[in-house]
Amino acid sequence: MGPFVSHVCVMAADFDWGERTMNHMPIGGARDTWRRFKAVERTLSGRLTLLRECLRLRYSQSQLGAGEFFGYRLYDESAVAKKNRRTFASRSLSRQIWEGLNEREAWGVVSDKILFSLLLRSCGFAQPRVLAFYDRQRRAVSGIPVIRDQDDLMSFLRTSENFPAFGKPVESLMSQGVLAFKAYERARDLLIMQDGSERTLKSLADEIMSWRSYMFQDCLNPAAETPWVSRGSLSTLRLVVLLTSEGARLFRARWKIPAQGHAADNFWREGNFLGLLNRDTGCVESILESTNTGAREVGPNESIARLLLGSPPESYSEAVALCLAASGIFPRLRYQAWDVALTREGPLLLELNHDGNIELLQVGAGVGILDEEFCRLLRERGVRFRHRRWLARLGQRLRWEGNWLGI
Repeated sequence: MGPFVSHVCVMAADFDWGERTMNHMPIGGARDTWRRFKAVERTLSGRLTLLRECLRLRYSQSQLGAGEFFGYRLYDESAVAKKNRRTFASRSLSRQIWEGLNEREAWGVVSDKILFSLLLRSCGFAQPRVLAFYDRQRRAVSGIPVIRDQDDLMSFLRTSENFPAFGKPVESLMSQGVLAFKAYERARDLLIMQDGSERTLKSLADEIMSWRSYMFQDCLNPAAETPWVSRGSLSTLRLVVLLTSEGARLFRARWKIPAQGHAADNFWREGNFLGLLNRDTGCVESILESTNTGAREVGPNESIARLLLGSPPESYSEAVALCLAASGIFPRLRYQAWDVALTREGPLLLELNHDGNIELLQVGAGVGILDEEFCRLLRERGVRFRHRRWLARLGQRLRWEGNWLGI
């Protein structure tokens, strides 16, 4: 096998061979990437040039895979300027970012949703009321009802006064396991979910108790901006705050908008929308829709674009102020990805992710996360990215092979 072919095999290993999954942002799987590759360049020399650029980024600090190269449209200079390609970070690099900027000892308090909620409330920040929680390890918290077993859970689900409610695992990621309850129907002993579906209590109890710990909260009333899209589901802002030597700074801002039928606004859920915001003004600069093959940019004449483009979400400045004020509670987390609910009563801090998904900040953007501001923080903290040795050795041969191929 020739040396250039070996590089192509490395790229093939980077593909997600199937459609995108829950744990991946909608930047496309291997089938979609292959379709894009064939559509972008139709000549042999053009395709070889494209392959070489993919490989250069794979061996650079970015460590981008081929799927990410095409998913972020790095081949298209109208979407991403050539000088900005190396600012995009790979999915595999994100863990090194979290480990370098956020001390492991501080991860636990923000990963445990009950503990995090109690801490914020004690610091004077409003939080949704916790109705009850189930914990397989028999945790007890003063003032919050504890569900001990399935009988307790069935009794809770049959209490109409508890609904509407929102349920989520205490230690899950990417909105796995979330449930939005609308009402209990006593006559048929069923629960009506927010999307209009009906669930038996037994099926719900089995699902909930499959988690190690699960909590129920009051439903929040969504702000009035997107009811025609989300139909009662809550939209949130993802506000990324960096703790630098000069203090807390807002780094990036995104608006996650759930489509009708989704209990959560995570962008991996097909049909959900993502607004890219100007961090200074909060104005919506572009909107993406999650599809089964990747992210689609919403056209300016589509209904959601006509209503939201050019304007900030309600209470944007208040939401930013909340995050900056709360960021000091967690000084050992220097990369803070906050989820802020936009409610009828104003912005409310929902969660803090120490491992916030960097793909959310890069998809549809003209510049990646590794811009000068972010790299300055990495240098402050002495963060150096690790490369796999075999990958570095292959990278050293790339220039010779490019010249050999005439590309």
